[in-house]
Amino acid sequence: MQVEIPDPPVLLSLATAFVLGVLALVIYNKVGSRVGGGGGKRSSHLDEYERQLVEMKIRLDAMEVGAPQADVIPTSQLSDVEVTGAPNEAEMAQKEAKITPKPPESAAPAPSDANHAVYHNATERVLRMVTNEAKTSRAIQASLGKSREHTARLLKKLYDAGLVQRSAGSRPYAYKITEAGRKRLEAAGKGG
Repeated sequence: MQVEIPDPPVLLSLATAFVLGVLALVIYNKVGSRVGGGGGKRSSHLDEYERQLVEMKIRLDAMEVGAPQADVIPTSQLSDVEVTGAPNEAEMAQKEAKITPKPPESAAPAPSDANHAVYHNATERVLRMVTNEAKTSRAIQASLGKSREHTARLLKKLYDAGLVQRSAGSRPYAYKITEAGRKRLEAAGKGG
């Protein structure tokens, strides 16, 4: 089989067209990013969604910990900070300013507050689940019906508080109740 090689002027015109096309794309991307065309609008939407997610995570963490009610300052009210790879001082200040605890009031909400009760109910449910046998986080997650991240945060808090112990020899960890956890369950049973 014989292959026909095109003439050099044809090859040269194809190579020139290719190089010009690549050059045009590079120039278009550079000019488009400076002018703030369609890419800027999309970026602002992503930034807004990220702000909303951060606010929701902060509220969820505050509910899980059972902390006193906190004012969450919407990030839209904070000064805009350009996000870079490494955290800078302005970004750290923005994160610290998001939660400002309310000063104690004379009529503080009782421990039976809905958020507080949800936290304790999840804690008590987990402690009851791991009373008779050790369970993995996956099994606990399925029983609670919560996300993997939510369950992991809750189990870490219980472990740090000394209410559960985890198997050090295997992963995923298997969690089992401790004596402090049993006392907590007994106290919850008497109080409720």
